[in-house]
Amino acid sequence: MGNSFRLHNPFAPTGHVHDDPFRRQHPYPLRIKGSILFRILPQVIFATAVATIVTCVSALTHANLGIDNVLISVLGFIVGLCLSFRTSAAYERWSEGRKQWTAIQTLTRTLTRLIWVCVEEETTRDILEKKSAINLLLAFAVATKHHLREERGTDYDDLRELVPHLHTYGSSRAPTMIPIQSPSASATGSALSSTVDGLNRPPTWVPQKRILGLSGTHRHGNIPLEISAHLTSYVQSCVKRQKFDAVTYGQCMTALSALSEAKATCERILWTPIPVAYNIVISQIVWIFVLVMPFQLYSKLHWITIPAVFVASYVMLGLAAIGLEIENPFGYDVNDLDLDSYCNAIKLEVAVLTSVPPPRIDEWMYDNPLARPLWPQHKGDFRECEEMGVQEVRQALRLGGQKAVRDDCVRRGSAGEHEHSREGTEGTGSSTRTRVVDVESAGGKEDSQVNVEDVA
Repeated sequence: MGNSFRLHNPFAPTGHVHDDPFRRQHPYPLRIKGSILFRILPQVIFATAVATIVTCVSALTHANLGIDNVLISVLGFIVGLCLSFRTSAAYERWSEGRKQWTAIQTLTRTLTRLIWVCVEEETTRDILEKKSAINLLLAFAVATKHHLREERGTDYDDLRELVPHLHTYGSSRAPTMIPIQSPSASATGSALSSTVDGLNRPPTWVPQKRILGLSGTHRHGNIPLEISAHLTSYVQSCVKRQKFDAVTYGQCMTALSALSEAKATCERILWTPIPVAYNIVISQIVWIFVLVMPFQLYSKLHWITIPAVFVASYVMLGLAAIGLEIENPFGYDVNDLDLDSYCNAIKLEVAVLTSVPPPRIDEWMYDNPLARPLWPQHKGDFRECEEMGVQEVRQALRLGGQKAVRDDCVRRGSAGEHEHSREGTEGTGSSTRTRVVDVESAGGKEDSQVNVEDVA
């Protein structure tokens, strides 16, 4: 069969930028990927060169450039406060971006579940409408990713096929973007793919210069906002056709509003950086400390001043550089948020949920022989348990509660004895723990004592 029909596999593995953060790798002191070493290395070399000049002049000539090191104590305290503020503020922005993307992922799951399960389907058209709306939820996440990276338009591999049918302002303005090309690429007509930290990047696009009030995404359309408008039109259409009730409508609209709010929070992080005055004064204070350091250390360390300044400048300049790098957590740096993984996770979950029909209660509860509502007290299926009387069901549930209490007492008693034996506070012999548990019986309430004997 030469012309066999092949389905696209949405679960096929794709390339990734970030490593699994919990996978065992090289020890952190030996890791290069993700480090800011090469980014600050020229600055560290410059500071070390200054220290070398000061040390050589002081050691090889009659001029002694050493000064009292009291300035280290004064400036060191100030530098510590400045770097602490800078790093904390940057990490707070990074953490807030992570929380908002987790919210986008959660809200997408909620809307997918509501649309796929709660919207009634009677014909093939209803199924296709639901799937089209769910695809737009994935498109919203992907478009938000490119939006936060200031990549305008819809001409991207992961977004192009999700929104070709939407007439959006952003896609109509996409041709205004200018691709960066190398001299050799301009002759062949191929765009340059940038490489950062040895990782392949998509073609780089240069957005138009921002103008206050008409800048960035406003000039070139707001693709996520326009997608949310199309989703709202679908929800409104379902209400008019009575495809779901008013409660589901309210939940959908609330989730859509929360999606827009999460996107707006990410925009606030992107477009309102830490005031430049803070960055300027912190950089100046750090550089003053680094450049004055060899003059203060020479009197005590002599030739060891050179490696000491190298290490100290790496620490100071490294902390400042980390704050600058994670201030915008939506880019392509290794330490930025892995937005591709968020979008891929949403894509996988949406594909899995819509791969089967919406669950029906009679299939997984009433007519399923594996459904055992009273397990482990009663191993019968739902139909067998349904034939029992109300008192029998209550009694089975009561026995289940008593068994759970006994198991908890055994677990807690064993754990307590284990702790006592480790601390050496218990001698040999046996101890008996008695817990009184109120158990509601058929005739009222009775006290039953559960004795757990633990042998040390």
